[in-house]
Amino acid sequence: MAGAGVLGYLKGSGADATFVSLAERLPPAARQIDELRCAVAIGQTGYFPDAEKILAWREEKFAVISFASPPEAHGARLHRVGDTLYVTALGHALGRVEHDRVEPVADDPAWRARAARSWRSRLSAFFSSSAPTGGSPRLRPR
Repeated sequence: MAGAGVLGYLKGSGADATFVSLAERLPPAARQIDELRCAVAIGQTGYFPDAEKILAWREEKFAVISFASPPEAHGARLHRVGDTLYVTALGHALGRVEHDRVEPVADDPAWRARAARSWRSRLSAFFSSSAPTGGSPRLRPR
């Protein structure tokens, strides 16, 4: 589980489940966890991205994988495919986590150009090109 200042897991199941915090187990340099938006588990490892890093929890300790993204990106996006973890982030090549490093998998100028667009411009493009339904006026972002 991850959230604003919260990092941990549920131990047990159902009504007997209890939350176990991992925040105090973070290395001192990685304790700024104000914005963790997702968590992905692969095998016995849990991954938690933020704007500066990806935290990997395994064998009762954290590994810190450096991976900075622009503030408007709100951290990297993690994608589990089988037992492989792929990483996307604004301005970065498509990456794969291997041995606590993000290794580039595909780096193409067209990919980076698309990946570098902010979510706001993607939403703007969507709303300005969407056809209205039922005679409703078009939605336009501010």
